[in-house]
Amino acid sequence: MNKYIALITLVFCTVVSINMIYHSNTNKFLLEFEDDEVDFQQEWEKYQKTYRIHFDDSGEEEEKRRFQIFTKNLVYILSRPGLSITQYTHLTKDEFAQMSFGVVEQEPSSFQLLQQVDQSLSSIDWVSKKAVSDVKTQGMCESSWAFAAVAGVESALFLKNGQIPDISEQNLLDCDQSNQDCKGGDREKAIQYILNQGLTSQVANPYRAYKQKKCKFQVKQPFSISKYTEINNCKDLLAALQNGPVVIAIDGTDLQFYEGGVLNTNYSSRNVGGLLVEYNLEQGYYKIKTSLGSNFGEQGYVRLSGQVKDGMIQNTAGICDKAFQVFA
Repeated sequence: MNKYIALITLVFCTVVSINMIYHSNTNKFLLEFEDDEVDFQQEWEKYQKTYRIHFDDSGEEEEKRRFQIFTKNLVYILSRPGLSITQYTHLTKDEFAQMSFGVVEQEPSSFQLLQQVDQSLSSIDWVSKKAVSDVKTQGMCESSWAFAAVAGVESALFLKNGQIPDISEQNLLDCDQSNQDCKGGDREKAIQYILNQGLTSQVANPYRAYKQKKCKFQVKQPFSISKYTEINNCKDLLAALQNGPVVIAIDGTDLQFYEGGVLNTNYSSRNVGGLLVEYNLEQGYYKIKTSLGSNFGEQGYVRLSGQVKDGMIQNTAGICDKAFQVFA
């Protein structure tokens, strides 16, 4: 007899029913979702082949563990619109957090999903203006706070000098004692450090994804800023974006399963640092540069829903709650 396990998930006020079904004749668990059945084993084998993931050296028990994680994540993916199987689907949430999170800051006292926006709002794209540095990779280190701050400085220096430098995030990990290197950090403290001390180049201090024993500090650090401003709402965020890219933080809960398109999420804990580089009014999205490498999402970028209706805009993933713009 088939065994049914019903999972009811509330997603954007829509009830989605998922049935886990055991077929005794094939000895397989299948996932029934919207009249379709998903063979977990088949999807797992396809996943391993697509992303060239093998466990020959780890043993059978590790592969079984990874299959269980993959299965749990697949159920979650199918329960939420806009999510996909990605190269990270065999990882736990904590493992993915280690390679993408890093912002450790006080959360706002309240969260507003919809916020007022200026009626004169218009689109702006700083990537097309060549004002954004290449996407970088933070690796197994919760350092998105450092990458976000540095990305903001690189863009600010382009707007001043017409050239984008390649600045060292490692310099922050090694020298900024107000933050916790690969254990996370505060974007504003990082920006304050850059304001007071400056940073060196990537060539002088390349990224290693761990804190080195010595701080490689030059007497005169070549890259710095003159000031920065704090932004705490969507109206001011999009006004600031007209002047240049903005250092932001978002909730990274669903980034593990983001492959492309416009992501809509109600999560609002700011734990992933990034750089807001575009707002598209016609299509209703924010575009953010991450530090997850060019293989993530859309060549290292993620688009979040930013629809405007009746003078209100979505504060998706808490993007508007606390941001910073730096000036060279």
